[in-house]
Amino acid sequence: VTPLTAPAQPYFPDRKLVFRDRPTLANDPFLTPPVRGFTDQDSINEWDVPFPVDYDRVTPKDEAYWQQYATTPKAFISLKRGRALWASRLGKTTSWRIESQSATTPEAVARVLEKEIDWQAVGVVIHPLRQRQMAASKGTTPFGVLFLSLSMFVIAAALMLVALLFRLAMLQRSKQMGICMAVGFRRRRLLQWFMREELLVAIDGGVVGVLAGVAYARLMVWLLTTVWVGAITVPFLRFHASGMSLTAGLAAGVLVCGLTLLGTVRGALKLPPLELLRGRLEWAGGRPVRRWLWWGLIIVSGLGAIALAVVAAQSGGMAQAGSFVGAGFLLLTASLGSLWLWLHGRPFRVDPLLGESPLWRWAVRSLTRHPRRSMLTVGLMGASSFLIVALGAFQMQPTEQGTGGFEWMGESAVPIYADWRAEIEPLFVRRVGFTGPQVYPFRLRDGDNAACTNLYRPSQPRVIGVPPAFIEAMGKRQQDFQWGALPRDHAVAQNPWRVLIDKQSEKNAPVPVVLDRNTAMYSLQLYGGVGEEFELTYDGRPIRFRVAGLLADSILQGVLLIGEANFQRLFPNESGYRFFLVDVPEGVERQIKEGLEERFSDEGLEFVSARKVLAQLLAVQNTYLQTFQALGAIGLLLGTLGLGVVQLRNVLERRRELALLQAIGFRRGRLAGMVFRENVVLLTVGLGVGTLCAGVAVLPYQWASGNTLPLGRWLILLFAIWLVGAAAGLGAMRAVMRLPLLANLRNE
Repeated sequence: VTPLTAPAQPYFPDRKLVFRDRPTLANDPFLTPPVRGFTDQDSINEWDVPFPVDYDRVTPKDEAYWQQYATTPKAFISLKRGRALWASRLGKTTSWRIESQSATTPEAVARVLEKEIDWQAVGVVIHPLRQRQMAASKGTTPFGVLFLSLSMFVIAAALMLVALLFRLAMLQRSKQMGICMAVGFRRRRLLQWFMREELLVAIDGGVVGVLAGVAYARLMVWLLTTVWVGAITVPFLRFHASGMSLTAGLAAGVLVCGLTLLGTVRGALKLPPLELLRGRLEWAGGRPVRRWLWWGLIIVSGLGAIALAVVAAQSGGMAQAGSFVGAGFLLLTASLGSLWLWLHGRPFRVDPLLGESPLWRWAVRSLTRHPRRSMLTVGLMGASSFLIVALGAFQMQPTEQGTGGFEWMGESAVPIYADWRAEIEPLFVRRVGFTGPQVYPFRLRDGDNAACTNLYRPSQPRVIGVPPAFIEAMGKRQQDFQWGALPRDHAVAQNPWRVLIDKQSEKNAPVPVVLDRNTAMYSLQLYGGVGEEFELTYDGRPIRFRVAGLLADSILQGVLLIGEANFQRLFPNESGYRFFLVDVPEGVERQIKEGLEERFSDEGLEFVSARKVLAQLLAVQNTYLQTFQALGAIGLLLGTLGLGVVQLRNVLERRRELALLQAIGFRRGRLAGMVFRENVVLLTVGLGVGTLCAGVAVLPYQWASGNTLPLGRWLILLFAIWLVGAAAGLGAMRAVMRLPLLANLRNE
């Protein structure tokens, strides 16, 4: 029992406390923290507190004590016992009392508080803003590497075109090379001579290419901020180029062109001088075709395609798509290998397929005159068409699995504490005669958006606390989200969301978290899959997480999903619910949305369509596919130009032969038609092989996923490409029509 000293006059909040006798340590009404509506009232009957009070139990003694001592405590317990009784997730201590003798200055008070208070625990954190901004500005998408990868096919096509053009130039100078070799020039000297000439041309072309590359990069940036803005979602991407990068690009371009030219010149110089004097420039080599090696490539590619098809049949999502594309590409490799063997020996006949037309038979058999040249053209056209068709089929569309079967997803500006079953169901009974939507509230800790739509690297992604009610409900629902990866566990297989509540009680264990696969790979750069651990800092405290499951292409991109119990333990200051998923029957979607937004308008609750959100997220991947398709189209355009170069070179090499045929009675138009048919055969075979192999890759995936094939777009695109290639063949036809008859006959 602690004695109290009565004040000189009754104490009121607006009156100074005065004692005639010395008060005790317990004689202090300020031990009770001030609470508006409670500590500032003159009488108990005037209290305005947020909890019920039975005023019938207030006695005159209680009122007299309040009039005399007000908020002076009536009883004291130990600090340890008080913390045991009233500690909460928000903390264990509400105030500190400092003796005046030990804190005579503000600095002394600060030192005492620094020893007693964990500033991070009460939410006082110093953030290194500049450091975080610099780290975030590095982004999650390496655009330089991305565009280099996307342009690799264009680079390969350009190198093939360079090789074809240079072979054409060498053909026109073959007699000069033959004369130099005949009069005694060594091959090494001629190699140095031609390489110096062509390297000067390559350097000039490299300078032009750098300037064109700058323009191309500016075009890509403009497209990404306008037409392809879905890939980055923000229109403020800016072009940046440094002297070092331009110099490195010039050096790399000249180097690869130089290596291509070196191989071409060396191959030409291996020919005998007599062949060069005759104006012939056959491919170097002379080695017999290693048929066993090509048969091995065909068999291995075919078996690999079958194996990947089996893997694809047993998997799903992007793993299935990737397996089918891999199978199609291996099938393309096997097809090109078979074509190579046919060009070198024709192990099977195609005459029955061509009917009685001698010109078509001539055109097909003419492909075997220069197998490498024909193979190069067909391979380039086939790979280009495969790329365009295969990528076009993997444009993703919103699905029920992506939305989890939910119609709306919402977020409020401030927490909502409503009893959903008690308040929401009566609201919709009155509005639409419906017993109530399935509303699942979640706790939310605000932070960075870690979805693919964010260009910047997130340091503190948003965290969502998943309540047990949602986990149990998802185990009973027919429609769930599509999972990309899960641990092998029987209980998890029945209800994958249980990964968030299993093993939560282990002390110091990493917090199990569910992520969308794209968030894990691209934003957080986690590639280890299920079981990988990572660490993030929130409120100055490092928190370790463990990937417990991965969703596939869902509306829950950009957030970390953890169990509600772990959420309350890690973020005690985040109360109430701010994130919501709503499932409603057809026909009342709009009424449900408007009713919820009207009821919680004060809390700033807004809903958006789950399918619309998913479409915006999928637009990133779809836009990158469109970009890759556009670059593939550029490669295909280079391929058609290469086809024209091949045909023009064929005409120049065969000009004496064509002149002889004309002399014995063939009309120029018939000869031009024959050359045009050769061009059509190369074009059709290349496009056909690539398209058929792409169809093998995409048709099973499309049937399994339920997506609609863009057949009309494919046909239009392929027909347009065929027309461009046919137009390239017209150039060869014109060359035939302009051949001088007598001059070529004299050289025959």
